[in-house]
Amino acid sequence: RYSDGGALRWACAELRGDREFLLGAAQEMGPGVLEFASDELRDDREFILEVADYCPPGQLLGYVTDALRDELLADSGFVLEAVAQEGSEVLNHASPKLRGDRAFILAAADSCLCRSEAVHYATVELQREFFGDATFMLEEIQRTGLETLEEATEELRSNKEFILSVARNHGGLKDVLPYCTVGLRTELLAAGRAAREGRHAKAAMTPKVANAANAANAATTPKVSKMPLPPSKRPPPPPKGPRPPEGPPPSKGPPPSKGPPRPPAGPPPSKGPPPSKGPPRPPAGASGKAATWKSAPQQVPTTIFPEQVPR
Repeated sequence: RYSDGGALRWACAELRGDREFLLGAAQEMGPGVLEFASDELRDDREFILEVADYCPPGQLLGYVTDALRDELLADSGFVLEAVAQEGSEVLNHASPKLRGDRAFILAAADSCLCRSEAVHYATVELQREFFGDATFMLEEIQRTGLETLEEATEELRSNKEFILSVARNHGGLKDVLPYCTVGLRTELLAAGRAAREGRHAKAAMTPKVANAANAANAATTPKVSKMPLPPSKRPPPPPKGPRPPEGPPPSKGPPPSKGPPRPPAGPPPSKGPPPSKGPPRPPAGASGKAATWKSAPQQVPTTIFPEQVPR
């Protein structure tokens, strides 16, 4: 039970041919127990399909006989179940009849991440049919992106209508051009260049055409003179009565108070005599030079001591 079935190597022939025993062993230990099963059981289609209920179908193919393997790989139900559990690689071993069946490939593609993955295992003729089908390729591009255009046939990549349809839904023509054929790419680039030149020429001619059209309209449009309105349709004149007397202007009231009045200003403060600047400078002499000023000798007060006072 805790092995991969290798202990059956030493089992007797009767035990290795026991259908119920091997079915239970495969359920618990996996398809490895079939390695030591009898040739009759490994060639029994019904027994192998019962084991496939507990084990991956693709793993059983290594333990069956060659004749039964070819038979199972030609069975669309068995192969589709194997693809759903183990992936698209099982299609590589399917019979050529199944790989050339469009309906079978599409059914297998539903179990893959992208349908082109299953198409790669189809026959060459069927691959060319799928990758040359505009409807199939548009749906596949919608699912997986522009890179799928690399798988398209050359005939489809040179189809202008198909390429423009892809460009409208996937980023524009500049993203699709690298996948086109050289001839179609040259044609589309030339058409785009001509369209741009036409738009530039039209934009340059638009002001001139507009001015010419305005001048033609002004020349052909008759001038309409303004006729006076008849008296019945003229507006009535304003009344000419005296104006009503105007009343006295509204009273504005006393101005707002701005606080108590300021006291009257007193006499300006006395500034006092100007500070003395020393004795005046004597007038200049005859020679024009200022006379030398000789100040009077200052009297030094004499201190009188009491002893010197006459009695």
